[in-house]
Amino acid sequence: MGTDRDRVWAGVLQVSNEQAGFSVEEVSRVCEELFGDDAPPEATITDAIDTMADWGVLESFGFDSGTTYYMLTDEEIAP
Repeated sequence: MGTDRDRVWAGVLQVSNEQAGFSVEEVSRVCEELFGDDAPPEATITDAIDTMADWGVLESFGFDSGTTYYMLTDEEIAP
């Protein structure tokens, strides 16, 4: 199958295809839809998204009612 981080990446790609901005909760929802019982826990999703933001793959662009929103960027992605 894949690692939890692979599953988070799949969730990020899926939700970013559905909408421009997304939160950890939305990635978690998509991962549950895609992977069911094999979905990564929210703590792992949060950690993976924080790492993706540190790497420049995701950009934080908003904060509303305690929720941070992200968008996918390709500025720092290299093969």
